[in-house]
Amino acid sequence: MASLDLIVDIHTSVAGPSVQVESFGIPMVAASFTSPAWSERYRSYSDLDSVIADGFTVTSPVYRALANVFAQNPTVSSCGVGRRALSSTNRVVITPVTANSRLYSFDVLGVDGVVYVASFTSDASATVVEICAGITAAINGLAAGAAVTATDNTSNVSVVADVGGSYFAVAPVAACYSLVSLAQPHADPGIATDLAAIAAENSEWYGVVLADDQGAATITAAAAWCAPNKKILVAGSQDSAIKAAGSADVASVVAATSNNYATIAYHSRAGHECIGGAVLGMFFARNPGAVVLAGKTLVGITADQLTNTEFNYIKTKKALSYTSFGSLSLLQEGRMAGGQWADVVRDMDWFEATARGALVDAIASNDKLPYTDVGAAVLSGVLRSCLQRAESAGVFASGWSVSVPAVSSVSPADKSNRIYRTLKYYAVLAGGIQSLGVGGTVTQ
Repeated sequence: MASLDLIVDIHTSVAGPSVQVESFGIPMVAASFTSPAWSERYRSYSDLDSVIADGFTVTSPVYRALANVFAQNPTVSSCGVGRRALSSTNRVVITPVTANSRLYSFDVLGVDGVVYVASFTSDASATVVEICAGITAAINGLAAGAAVTATDNTSNVSVVADVGGSYFAVAPVAACYSLVSLAQPHADPGIATDLAAIAAENSEWYGVVLADDQGAATITAAAAWCAPNKKILVAGSQDSAIKAAGSADVASVVAATSNNYATIAYHSRAGHECIGGAVLGMFFARNPGAVVLAGKTLVGITADQLTNTEFNYIKTKKALSYTSFGSLSLLQEGRMAGGQWADVVRDMDWFEATARGALVDAIASNDKLPYTDVGAAVLSGVLRSCLQRAESAGVFASGWSVSVPAVSSVSPADKSNRIYRTLKYYAVLAGGIQSLGVGGTVTQ
């Protein structure tokens, strides 16, 4: 019998792997811990059961942060945990406002992971000295498991853990929200060193939250590391100065560096609830081009009762807030500290990585890409495909274009060095509507 190969001769080859493009949907929780005892600096988790199986307790900062990540709907398929070798000695400073016959009450997340309530009621002729003494006594009167000590500084109260490096948190209850301000002025133990070591072992993650440190110095140092390394930091902070006038707060300090890879999320319970984990869990669950931060509801995060003045100070400082609007709790406003929208930063990183990978793949998959108009047409076709993909994803609006000058216009030096740099694209961001004004006319 004659073979059909005489009519149609088919040869199939299996192509090698294409250039790998970075992931833009994996968050990472950074924390210091001694149990479980890891030898590595990074592990990935897809559910909370695996976190428990590895030895973390439900009260640990890592578990709490991952619980906020995975609680979002939809949520990410995986989240990394990065082990910090340099632990923080956290310090919370409480500064009360003098008020007569008022309750000063705090939820204290003890070192043992239990939430204790410390309360003091001022008398009818209160002074700041009296109030500080009362708050100090209330915190020091907590059960031994809290393992924290308050120090009366007459104008404020400083709280630290009995054992350095142990995690605890303090947050005012709603009834006295306006009666105190909080700050965390402890030193940065070296977060940049830790982030670099984690990334050196595994850099698949694109966003990071700090599970066990809301200190201003640590946040500032983490933000400085993230910018050149193109990793997004969402740092929760209960620094009360963020929602007031002034420029010494952590949000203002980071904003002054024009950092578009860090955003500070003001949250009065940032030490108890990992708002950064919730934000990244929601944000990264959607594909690039498909989501903005503003107007989203976060699962497992308590909304702050902000005044319009406080809200606007936070907004002016380009920080995030999770705010109650009547029956709605919404995330606002969605800028990075440098002023760019968070979704734009992620979308453009994704597009550039996608286009770079596709163009490199086009060069690598050809035995020779000729330095002719034919070769330029191949590359422009690849770029057009990437732009079309970005339009379909919601990154760019329709109407983009690609400019492909004739190869004859390329400089002899570039052609001699086999560098083709005249391929250009033009596109408009699709953007997003986050607020609006409505005008109308009513007739009778």
